[in-house]
Amino acid sequence: LGNSTAILMTADHGDSLGTSGGMFDKCGDMPEELMDVPMVIYAPWMDGNKKVDSLTSNLDVVPTVLDLLNLPIPEYMDGVSLKAVAEGRAAERDALMCEHYGHMDNFYSQRVLYQDGFKLITTEGEPDQLYHIAADPFEQEELSKTPEVQERYRAMKARLKEEQEKFHDDQPLVQKEH
Repeated sequence: LGNSTAILMTADHGDSLGTSGGMFDKCGDMPEELMDVPMVIYAPWMDGNKKVDSLTSNLDVVPTVLDLLNLPIPEYMDGVSLKAVAEGRAAERDALMCEHYGHMDNFYSQRVLYQDGFKLITTEGEPDQLYHIAADPFEQEELSKTPEVQERYRAMKARLKEEQEKFHDDQPLVQKEH
């Protein structure tokens, strides 16, 4: 079975205790410690040691498994096969939107957009947050009002709207101003 068995290992994000230097539950702040979940795939028939360092999602698990089994991937699935990305049959994402609807007694819409090493967090009823996670992985310096990144901020807000439209996400995201 060793030559015909694929292994896919991943995890969930945990409870975020201790994230961003504090003790809080996963109430929806979408800290990077919750968003960055590893996945490892082993399949003896694939070229080894290929790292897919692009934006990926838990939505990619099922299409990847289907592709590993040489089964068709239904068009209605939003994920992509990471096997196809690793083999060059599918393009890496240039942006990724994630969504959240609150936790326990806190129900509110929240979206995150990743693009070019930046992370935009938009939460219903709260100010936007923008981080350069490539340089600030612990999200210590919020940049949304920084003059040097205003063009990027506006472009990411527009791209987030495009991603919402693409996935038929019509949840309004009305933010407070800083």
